[in-house]
Amino acid sequence: MASLLNATIADLSEALSDGRLSSAALTTAYIAQILEANDYFYAVIETNPDAMDIAHALDEEQHTKGRRGPLHGIPILLTDSISTLDDMEATAGSAALLGTRNCREATLVRRLRDAGAVILGQTNMTDAYCFNMSGGGSSCGSAVATALGLAATCIGCETDGGIIYPASHNGVVAIKPTVGLVSADGVIPVALKQDAAGPMARTVSDVACLLEVLAEESTGRGHVSYTSALTGTDLSGLRIGVPSSCLVELSGTPLKEFNSALSLLEFCEATIVRDTNYACLNDFLKLSEEEMGCVVAGCFQNDIRKYLADLATNSHEIKSLGGIIEVAVLLDDYFGGDGGISGTLKEHKLDLIVAPAVRGSEIDSTSRSGLSVIVSLAARGGLPVVTVPLGKYPETTAVRQDLREPDKLVDVAPEIPFGIMFTGAAHSEETLLRVAYAFEQMTNVRDTLVPSIPPKRDIPDLDAAYCRTPEIEIQELSYYGEWEHFGEWEHVRE
Repeated sequence: MASLLNATIADLSEALSDGRLSSAALTTAYIAQILEANDYFYAVIETNPDAMDIAHALDEEQHTKGRRGPLHGIPILLTDSISTLDDMEATAGSAALLGTRNCREATLVRRLRDAGAVILGQTNMTDAYCFNMSGGGSSCGSAVATALGLAATCIGCETDGGIIYPASHNGVVAIKPTVGLVSADGVIPVALKQDAAGPMARTVSDVACLLEVLAEESTGRGHVSYTSALTGTDLSGLRIGVPSSCLVELSGTPLKEFNSALSLLEFCEATIVRDTNYACLNDFLKLSEEEMGCVVAGCFQNDIRKYLADLATNSHEIKSLGGIIEVAVLLDDYFGGDGGISGTLKEHKLDLIVAPAVRGSEIDSTSRSGLSVIVSLAARGGLPVVTVPLGKYPETTAVRQDLREPDKLVDVAPEIPFGIMFTGAAHSEETLLRVAYAFEQMTNVRDTLVPSIPPKRDIPDLDAAYCRTPEIEIQELSYYGEWEHFGEWEHVRE
């Protein structure tokens, strides 16, 4: 059987189903790995004190009633902006929300519970693949936890790059779904017109499996089987665009690997259409930082007020952002529509667009580059993006500092992974996953990536009594108490 680090949901589900493994044993193993890895990474900010009781109950239910589905007994971590009714915090990295409790848990959590998942804990929102690596976005704790095998899979959240860039930096698979496909109810908002929660996992199959559970059916399409889209490596009939003008600064290993990826997609019978450029690119690059953020900031003022008003417990009586933000200029219609990805898809009759999942700051002296625009335009349009591992920087790579914190973090260093991403029209997840799966099956890049701290325990070592053995002491983990000493943690959203 596969190792704890690489086991898929299908592997774990099969072992649970035939009695070789119990959910309690699996949950224990993940908690032990979390406690070990957190000495270095702090990827998990809190474990669920109810996790073991939930796992035991699911084991008993399987014995008496059978399994609910492939997620029955599978431990899953959530990013720290997703509310649950378990005895855990949801603060989005802000001490001001410490002690708050929502009157209901996030809809996506309810869907996971209904599917039989074990909510294992909450992930941090400022973490990275290696000790001083820039995380790339708010869901970096979930990306790190996925890469290190701290749970079977994780759920992240994105406003603008918060899922895609951390997944790319940590060599894992992720999808930022079409906005609205996964309910944002019970998730601390930044800008609901861009906010999306999505799964992060080690394989495309696991991401598709999670998305089937998380996706709402209110889009007029009924239930969609995303796993059914994973049909092999034949991509004949698909037109894939390359926004060449966004990639002019790409060089070195990312450029080499991306060109190889295009050749591979052509080998799989896809049609590659180059120079499918965005009409809005120059206008977007001219925006000031204030103009870039004004729409998100304006939405945040309204959306966070609604979230705070819905809390059952609000320890600090926080009601709104006051007068911090006076006005938001609605610039996104053009960038998120005809001037951006949607317009390019229509103009060139494309099924999807492909690009390397690297930020502009990784390849140039400025973070405002064409590469940075790609994910931002998908965010403005609420469009889906899938990323899978593409390669890693070679040992000869020069270290490049993170421009925002040059004395603390780096953007590029030897052995750091980077990904490839696929984006398309709203609700094109089936097509994106089909292409991502074909690319993954042809390359298996993740097999070449070695995490800093692989799990010491493995699935063959586990059995139904594992959770009761004396050498494993179950501990609850929470770093929230440290806020009493250090005050509010600084947290930077995308």
